[in-house]
Amino acid sequence: MDGKELKGTTIDVQHFRPRHEREKESETTFTKIFIKNLTSSTTEEELKAVLTKIAPIESIFVGAPKQYSTKFSLVTMAEHEGAVKVIEELSETVSPLAEGKMYVARHRSRGQRPIQKSQFQSEGRNVYVKHLPQDISDEKLREAFGQFGEIESIHLQMSPDNLFRGFAFICFATKESADKSVASMHGRTVYDNRPLYVKLAQSRDARARMLQEQRARQQNRTFMNMTMGMPQQMMPMHPMGNPMMTNNMMMRRPMLPRCLLYTSDAADEEDSVDLGGR
Repeated sequence: MDGKELKGTTIDVQHFRPRHEREKESETTFTKIFIKNLTSSTTEEELKAVLTKIAPIESIFVGAPKQYSTKFSLVTMAEHEGAVKVIEELSETVSPLAEGKMYVARHRSRGQRPIQKSQFQSEGRNVYVKHLPQDISDEKLREAFGQFGEIESIHLQMSPDNLFRGFAFICFATKESADKSVASMHGRTVYDNRPLYVKLAQSRDARARMLQEQRARQQNRTFMNMTMGMPQQMMPMHPMGNPMMTNNMMMRRPMLPRCLLYTSDAADEEDSVDLGGR
């Protein structure tokens, strides 16, 4: 049956192999590659013309997410050797089809991506910049921030309507470069006479924990100010002059000294005796 056609489809029949054997082989042989940092005007035909000069391809797809200012591409090469050759010749190169350097790497599914490919891989190297004008571009940001070190990528945050939201993320090659950019650019007026806000970017979970801790500290300070700073005369007082216990605590009637109680009872007894004697 191997190689035969059924309803216009060629049948491929092979011996069954366990999953771990297939995954081990896929680590060394692949045909799919991932390309990003493509300009918004790049078309499939233009990219295909560049790739076919290096090696034959089977299929190509160019996508343009609304939240990004650049495009990406998924390419299936005809052979593993062709995929390796494309990566070697195009990765980290400057091309008219790319904004900055072109990123070309092997395409991996979610299950194949290593753990270090998480959001924490750029922790300490990713810088958050806001108060940017609407006409900002990757080139302008590279010109302003490139002096602090090599920039791996720039992401301009776009709305679903493809409108710039006024902030961007800049990923440096080293943490030292990111720290220098924050120290030098935060508060500086570069665009539109408005000071830039430049800080190290945080993951969503880390930012949520930080905000939660800040709110807890603020609530504690407010509570302490209300309790420790309340004037004595503002506390509710009992008619006898002692502070009243509130907040669902029982308020007791003031007790008279035992000597006074005895004297009062004795006087009443004496009066009754006198009256009876009369």
